[in-house]
Amino acid sequence: MSSISRRSCPRLGRRVRFEPNPAARMLYDRYTPPVGTEGSVTEIPIPGGRSTCVPGQRGGLVYVQWDNGRVEGVFKRDLTTVRRK
Repeated sequence: MSSISRRSCPRLGRRVRFEPNPAARMLYDRYTPPVGTEGSVTEIPIPGGRSTCVPGQRGGLVYVQWDNGRVEGVFKRDLTTVRRK
């Protein structure tokens, strides 16, 4: 496992795991998956095209389609990469 680079957007389809620290979990004001949930990085429409992430605080948001089907934007530093199954 390794953390996601804060300098660039992760590639479409990269497998990730949600691994926030307890304090970081409190920063989310919406649904967050249980710790350890896995999913794949997905794209969203943005002005000028499509992207897997948007810049911002805490490294920006990465858009992930969790294995349960939901798509959520989560902070980059709360994700780690995992090997494909």
